[in-house]
Amino acid sequence: MLTDKDGYGLTRNRPIPMKQAFLTQEGYGILVGLSQKGTEAMNVIKNTCEFYEIPKNNMQFVIISLTVRNISTAEEPELISSSFFNLVGSSNIVIHPHIRIQYPDDNECFCNIQAELFHDGGTTGSIVFCVPENETNMCLMWNKAFLDKSSIRYFAVE
Repeated sequence: MLTDKDGYGLTRNRPIPMKQAFLTQEGYGILVGLSQKGTEAMNVIKNTCEFYEIPKNNMQFVIISLTVRNISTAEEPELISSSFFNLVGSSNIVIHPHIRIQYPDDNECFCNIQAELFHDGGTTGSIVFCVPENETNMCLMWNKAFLDKSSIRYFAVE
């Protein structure tokens, strides 16, 4: 598992490679396993969700699938949420998860990762973003400590 000592993830120029687990400062192991965009992502959403909005002109869905594990030794469970993740690319605009794709019962959201994890507990899921079609050099941003910019880590998704 990579850590800060390996020099990956500290900048967008050297993101943590896909399918490579990374241990964050907060004690989470994060692995980005798959990234889908455009027609491929739209087909996944159509086959998974009954209710969804088609992206506006010149926009596309990007689905990022990942696994998060609580590696820390905390006794109490720790919250993990898709709100700790954003996407950034060549436009230099931070893109937040797209939350308008929901199952009919409104209890679960296809693009939502939310769990309370005890030590060694893990969760796997997908986060959906709606991004411009011409967006390139995309990186997934992890930032659990919103006020501490030094804890941001970047993961390759392309």
